[in-house]
Amino acid sequence: MRRRGFAVSSSESFDDVTSIAVPILDAGRRAAAEVSVLGSSAEILADVEPIARLVQLAGRYIGRAAPLKPWLVPSCGTYAY
Repeated sequence: MRRRGFAVSSSESFDDVTSIAVPILDAGRRAAAEVSVLGSSAEILADVEPIARLVQLAGRYIGRAAPLKPWLVPSCGTYAY
């Protein structure tokens, strides 16, 4: 994740599902949380770079909008909608 700024996970938990995750950094530039998107592998893998840039933008926005403290970030688990 450090080199590209995002991680890609394909079919690890579910067949034909790929996710892209990026860190949400705290004021000290440490990973305090993450934001991710997931979808069908065909759709995500066809456009990894543009999707990753959008998720990175969201992660930066969230990190700046709410200064994060690791002990304040609840563990929400994984939800599929």
